[in-house]
Amino acid sequence: MHYQYATAKHIVEPPVIMPMPSIDVAGDHTKAPPRWAVLQRHVFDKMADAASVFVDTYTRPDGTLIWHEKDTPWRDAHGRTRSRDGTIDGPEPMEWPGMDGSDDGYEAFFSIPLLYSLGGPEHLHTIARKQWQAVTWQFTQYGQVADEWDAHYDWMHHGESSQFIYYLGISDPHHFADRTRSLKFAGFYMGEGGKRSRPLRLLSKPQKQGVRSGQLRHGEDDDALALQRRARRAHRVHRV
Repeated sequence: MHYQYATAKHIVEPPVIMPMPSIDVAGDHTKAPPRWAVLQRHVFDKMADAASVFVDTYTRPDGTLIWHEKDTPWRDAHGRTRSRDGTIDGPEPMEWPGMDGSDDGYEAFFSIPLLYSLGGPEHLHTIARKQWQAVTWQFTQYGQVADEWDAHYDWMHHGESSQFIYYLGISDPHHFADRTRSLKFAGFYMGEGGKRSRPLRLLSKPQKQGVRSGQLRHGEDDDALALQRRARRAHRVHRV
């Protein structure tokens, strides 16, 4: 049995986008739309208003989330911070420990371009693109994103965060930056030198399947819970 695998050539060359056919419709009279259509437009308008309120409430003017910063670091369920050396309430608390979380930033907003694609107002498209850029930049600073893609984490969480870029693609299929990103992201896994192991081209490492590395198991530094366990051990040793 023979298999045909994608190569770097297939990834780099941009796809041919066929022009959409135009349809001219003429009429000499109007008719009231059905009630379901009127109610649907009402729902779209209310959802668009809610999206604007949500963004205004939970983000700064530049689109970044009002979240963990140096003066408001990450805290566990007991209100304690974690330092990079694993200590509790140390002098240099981490803004965001572990590799978890990048998908959550994208998931907060990916419904906005979907609503626009279904017929929502034009300003939703502008908001959606602003939020994708802001979340990508912010989580790059935290260390969870690299080269506009998840730096670590598993494939399921990649799929969750990627819904945002999928819906942006539906919003504007001809957007050059989105097309370029899509080819780049595919190249991380399908191109020559991608993350699929030879000769079977399989993702052999379930964890940290991001841009930076891959591994076979969850490590000590991979999530906040592991950091808590390590911090407790360090705290016990310090007390002794």
